[in-house]
Amino acid sequence: KNDGKINSAGNIVHISGLSWCGGYNQNPKQYIKQQEVQHLSGACLMIRRSVLKRAGGMPEGYFMYYEDAALSSQLNLMGLKLGIVPKAHVVHEYDYAKSTMKWFYIERNRYLYVITVWPLLVIALLLPYLILVEAGLWAVSTIEGRFLSKIKASASFVKMVPEAIKIRRTVQKRKTITTYKFLLSLSPVLNTLQLGSKSKFSAVNAVSKFYYRICVLWAQSV
Repeated sequence: KNDGKINSAGNIVHISGLSWCGGYNQNPKQYIKQQEVQHLSGACLMIRRSVLKRAGGMPEGYFMYYEDAALSSQLNLMGLKLGIVPKAHVVHEYDYAKSTMKWFYIERNRYLYVITVWPLLVIALLLPYLILVEAGLWAVSTIEGRFLSKIKASASFVKMVPEAIKIRRTVQKRKTITTYKFLLSLSPVLNTLQLGSKSKFSAVNAVSKFYYRICVLWAQSV
């Protein structure tokens, strides 16, 4: 509903590949200056036609969810900056409730996004963490009755792997930034109301920040 609160003031992508709306449910008055963000929301964004062409157009294969994260990260890889203009307001009819198909696309497209866009060294550095998180997500999907949906999402992704590899090759050819720089575009902290109380993830965030710091320091040193 249009309650005057923020849906997204730029999106966040976590080191697990999870993504959410930055500034969710905040007062727009908290954003008074133009500022750089790492990821844009597909609900409303503007991009020069020439830049979109350089980036290869909107990422294909997603249908919905994560196509904005993929495009934003591809622009990051190209060394381009993204930002928000606080005076530009757009009403977004939005409901966070997730249907079965919504979960399917979110689960499948997170895999697709990571595999096609993230630099290989970033995936290698974060792989132990990604495996741990994935085990947790399988457990959560079982508890919440979404186990079958997650199996279908995984199976659908497996079918897309050959094409995803082709897309990856094209995307990575445009990369101009370092592994260190790309890592800085990701967040180690789960801190959105969309996922529940912030205190709910305090232990997870402590581990995530420690692991992320090690990865960043290593990437900075090479």
